[in-house]
Amino acid sequence: MNEHINLLLVVSGLLVAVLTLAVTRLIIHRSYVDELWLGWRAGIALFPFILKQIAMAAVSMAKAIIKGRPETVTFSFQSILHDDLSIFLLCTFIILTPGSIVVQRNDGLLRIVCIGSDTSQARASCEELELRIAQLVHATQGLRSRSGRIAESRRAAKLRAEARAEASKQARLEDSEGGTDVS
Repeated sequence: MNEHINLLLVVSGLLVAVLTLAVTRLIIHRSYVDELWLGWRAGIALFPFILKQIAMAAVSMAKAIIKGRPETVTFSFQSILHDDLSIFLLCTFIILTPGSIVVQRNDGLLRIVCIGSDTSQARASCEELELRIAQLVHATQGLRSRSGRIAESRRAAKLRAEARAEASKQARLEDSEGGTDVS
């Protein structure tokens, strides 16, 4: 976190992000872009909503700080979201809002600690986030399935190319062995 933006910071940040994705892909042998990416349309759709959530949470945090000795509440929240990407997004958005954090996740059951005394308001905020994510993931499901088909097609093409290369190598070996017998 810096107070001033300069080109070196932006470029180095992007470089570290790309390098991290590449190394992660090498380690887990999966592509985020092909399997876990919602796309730029989803980011544009979520951006105003999450900014609003962060601003509202920041205002409530400011009130709690001004009053002094903020109360904390811990509650369990059972999410209706099922896939890992959706639950990950929900946890991330809960953590992004000031004064709240997911401290435990067991499938769709989240344990959340937040500043405030109103559990029902915190739960309603989580439900709103969950609904928005469910709508977004449902809307981009076609894009993700298309991306999955593209990834599968790429994997199949790679396997076919490897099989052709192996067959060609085997044929060359057989030719070279056959040629030495004739000489």
